[in-house]
Amino acid sequence: MEDVVIPYELPEKENHSFFFIDQRVDTRVEAKLHRHDAWELYYVVRGRGVRMAGDTLQPFAEGDVVLIPPALYHQWDYDPSSADVDGRVRYLMVAFSHSLVENCVAVFPELRNRLAGVTFPAEALKFGPESSRIIRHVLQEMDGMDEIGRLCGMFRLLPIVFTAKDRTFAGKPVRIERDVRRMQQICAYVMAHYVHPIPLDDIAAEVGMNRSAFCSYFKRRKGMTFSRFVTQYRLNTACGLLAHSQKSVSEICYLVGFNDVPHFVRVFAKEKGMPPGKYRRKCLAQARGVVGGTGFPRFFVNWTILRIFAKTIITEGGVLMEIEDIREMAKAGRRREAVEELTKMLEEEGCDRETVLLELGVVYNAMADMTNALNCLNEVLRINPENTRAKTYVDMINSILNYYCKDLLNP
Repeated sequence: MEDVVIPYELPEKENHSFFFIDQRVDTRVEAKLHRHDAWELYYVVRGRGVRMAGDTLQPFAEGDVVLIPPALYHQWDYDPSSADVDGRVRYLMVAFSHSLVENCVAVFPELRNRLAGVTFPAEALKFGPESSRIIRHVLQEMDGMDEIGRLCGMFRLLPIVFTAKDRTFAGKPVRIERDVRRMQQICAYVMAHYVHPIPLDDIAAEVGMNRSAFCSYFKRRKGMTFSRFVTQYRLNTACGLLAHSQKSVSEICYLVGFNDVPHFVRVFAKEKGMPPGKYRRKCLAQARGVVGGTGFPRFFVNWTILRIFAKTIITEGGVLMEIEDIREMAKAGRRREAVEELTKMLEEEGCDRETVLLELGVVYNAMADMTNALNCLNEVLRINPENTRAKTYVDMINSILNYYCKDLLNP
């Protein structure tokens, strides 16, 4: 997905103490939500839109000048209608490490005197009219200078950006990574244990919280109780079984963690708007429409299903038996070893890549390594777009990321 937070290093750090750019860029390719270990002084020359900095969403327009501190998540989302005739917006930006500030203060008494007693902000800052006018003028001058001239411009900028009186706060840091990892850990636990009752004490211990703190945290982050979340997951799993298996409603009831069929039917009907039997008939009717619209004879579809079934039986005595051992290894907390073993399997000739990549993605997910998990699971879906287990994990990971990006954009 596009809005995953991406850390990156600014270029040319080996040969330059700071980075200056006059950027003209198509609005469609401007940077997404990201962060870097540098101060970013940003002047909007052409364009308007919405800026996300930390926990704050604000509109921006031409002439705005903003300072983004190191490691703060941010994004400049330009309105395409504000671009020039070539579809481009323009900004001037200078980025510099905090070590540059410290070194300048240590070497130059003139700067040290101006910055004495300054508390460097952890929040994004938007500059008022007077400071913005001065900063814009300096940045415009730097645009036409060589490296030495720009360095002189930096000496002029540093005291202004850190001592300006007409600046306002424009976003404070959020701890998105910790929350994303914690929610992913919770979801992975539910996926592994939903067949059985999940006591609150157990899930709270899994994420290192006490019961009361966990309940408050989960309700605040998801907008529902943990019990309701588990129920929704069980019902969604039941929907998949109703649509894609021949199991009876009572079998599915117990397979997804309900212990009473009438209760399961009532909850299902309330949440899905129809009882399980009717839901299955609806799915079958839709499936018949899809099969009929493919142009393939029905025996061809059945033969395809038979081949998939046969493949499962053939691999069950080989790779899947080894996979089971690796699952136990991962459950015992030896996840890095499990990754190593699965990686070795992928190198073997005749390996069932779909099966091994799926398990590798599951283990990476349990390790809260979303990038590698999505890479493996998406590869599974390229091999077999109908792999429902891979789809479930991909949807879960993306929903977590979508949820937190939504939180960031709607504080």
